Amino acid sequence: MRTERLICLGAIALAIALCGPQAADAHGVSPLPASNYSVRPACATASRGYARCFAVRLVAQTAAARARRNPIGMTRRTPITAGTAAEGADGLRPGDLHSAYSVPTTSPADQTIALVDAFNDPEAENDLKVYDEEFGLPACTAANGCFRQLNQEGATSPLPATEGGWSLEISLDIEVAHATCQNCHIVLVEAKNSSLTNLEAAEDTAAAAGATEISNSWGGAPPGAENPAFDHPGIAVTAATGDDGYLNWDGKADERGYANYPATSPDVVAVGGTRLTLSGPSNTWKSETVWNGQGATGGGCAGSQFAADPWESELSNWPAVGCGADRGGADIAADADPYTGVAVYDTVPDEGRVPGWEPVGGTSLSSPLIASLFALAGGAHGAAHPAQMLYENALENPGSLHDVQLGSNGACSRGYNFEGLSRCTTAEEAASCSDGAICTAGPGYDGPSGVGTPDGIRAFEAADPPSATSEPASSVGQSTATLNATVDPDGKNVTACRFEYGPSTGYGASVPCATLPGAGREAVAVAAELVGLAGETLYHFRVAATNASGTAYGADQTFTTAAGPPTVTRLAPDAGLQSGSTTVTVAGTDLAGATEVQFGLVDALFFEVQSPSSITADSPAGTGVVAVTVTTPTGTSTSVAGDQFTYVAAAPEPTIKKLAPKKGPASGGSTVTITGTGYAGVTAVRFGATNAASFVVNSPTSITAVTPEGAPGKVEVTVTTPNGTDPASTGADFTFKKVKGS
Repeated sequence: MRTERLICLGAIALAIALCGPQAADAHGVSPLPASNYSVRPACATASRGYARCFAVRLVAQTAAARARRNPIGMTRRTPITAGTAAEGADGLRPGDLHSAYSVPTTSPADQTIALVDAFNDPEAENDLKVYDEEFGLPACTAANGCFRQLNQEGATSPLPATEGGWSLEISLDIEVAHATCQNCHIVLVEAKNSSLTNLEAAEDTAAAAGATEISNSWGGAPPGAENPAFDHPGIAVTAATGDDGYLNWDGKADERGYANYPATSPDVVAVGGTRLTLSGPSNTWKSETVWNGQGATGGGCAGSQFAADPWESELSNWPAVGCGADRGGADIAADADPYTGVAVYDTVPDEGRVPGWEPVGGTSLSSPLIASLFALAGGAHGAAHPAQMLYENALENPGSLHDVQLGSNGACSRGYNFEGLSRCTTAEEAASCSDGAICTAGPGYDGPSGVGTPDGIRAFEAADPPSATSEPASSVGQSTATLNATVDPDGKNVTACRFEYGPSTGYGASVPCATLPGAGREAVAVAAELVGLAGETLYHFRVAATNASGTAYGADQTFTTAAGPPTVTRLAPDAGLQSGSTTVTVAGTDLAGATEVQFGLVDALFFEVQSPSSITADSPAGTGVVAVTVTTPTGTSTSVAGDQFTYVAAAPEPTIKKLAPKKGPASGGSTVTITGTGYAGVTAVRFGATNAASFVVNSPTSITAVTPEGAPGKVEVTVTTPNGTDPASTGADFTFKKVKGS
């Protein structure tokens, strides 16, 4: 382990005048050798259950460095005369960040970047004011509504106690955020202390405060379980991977062996660190390597606690990463080496530090930088997992990222050289992870740098949705159907695929696709099986395929289910003579196309389909009680209570012995009791040629009937049963009386 991060090689090294891979420019002012500086973490080591900040100071150790006449991290074409931050004497300036990563200075949409930190920086707003004035940035103050400073409950007071190291972290975070997105709102949310419990509470407060991006420049040992505090769909949440290398090999003994949380959480964008080299005179991007020297970018497999998301595990080189089913290291990276760090202004005193301007790096720099690039691109675009967009754009728009292919964050026991870089070879460092890509940079995805570093903001913009085409349904039955579609991911990960269906284009129901295409796959056929549909019903359906950029819909398609089996619900009459030939009206559903009507096991003498809900059939000879069933090409009706037909033996024809009363108004409505014999299975009661308005059979010898309207005069009342109609008798006469005044 590198226990000391200070080296001074004397006059020979000074004469070489190198910083990083850049040599002195005969036409400009070059950085001093790295040996003029030491690197010191801003925050102390944290015990389990707590986090430490990842800001790393670049501390001047020689008179030449303290004179601040040489730039930090790049060659300047013009001399530094005043030793000011604006001249580049204290690290990269806002303009350098924009030219290095080819990004705009403002967002096209209203964005709010939240910085979650521990403790209080009482000078945060004042220090940001000095920073903005130094570099000519728009003012960002509480008065103009740009800046807010909240405690973990979301109130402006009381704010937590002050801690110097975290104050430097806070200044780094808010100044980098405002430098990057100069029209974004800034919300600083300060936890009571550095416990994960309080920081996670502050995380939820940041989301509730309207943040569109949240940066976390801190981390520690993973907890026993994931906390939902980082699960804020539609918000780009970034987290620094740390400054002690792969699995914290360069940290203290109790810090080693794990990748830092919350960067390991699948709900965040894990941000690693690089050493950035600029190309003069415009300070544009020249190259980046994995940061490993006096400090190293963190990372490593998350372990079984957190599984790899599909956009990771479906990468073509994922098997070479070495994490198996577990989440990998960084998702993306940016400048973090303090030798190529940024100028920060902070006036809160801390032990061994002079307040004022200072070069600062660490993945505490790269996390707010990446969060701010999401803001410049208009936010997370509603994505549940903004990291997914980075992976999709790495496949679809490879020019949107610099592919970092050199370096490793693996362990080195041989210290660092006069350039502040690891003395070990990449192969020696890669031994830490058995030559896996989880700690070694290479083409495509790797653990230290993720999918790469930004080249503009295209990588942070929504990729196009997948394409989806609904196709005609197949295997359509009485209550089932198979839906078909084609989904083309076009290199983008499809996270959800479903069929929407229903009786109209409102659909109303959905089922998942049987096949789900993933990242980088070709177009695939998808299908779904529906059951429980209504027979002879028109249905609409379409396919819907979703990725981080949105949902694509196939065109509306329709199908009609086949008719279901017939049903018989009612018979009229429901009884007849054993000799047969009773004409019965059979009521039910799906009766169209009937091929057979049976009374028990015997075919009807004759039947005729009147409509899909009615058939008339003549009963065959039979005895007892039988079910009347109807058969169509879709099946045979199932016996129910309403289809029972009763055969009755031949009996004397009905007789009428008495009517009471025997007279009533011609307007009808009189209730007449008919007394006689043979009233089983009565099918009709008539007053003359007109059916009674209604009748009820009280017993085999009694009927109650309501008279219809009739012409004045005497008419014969008759009762009809399957055995016949009563013969005329004088006792069956009823007289309709003329109503007065009519």
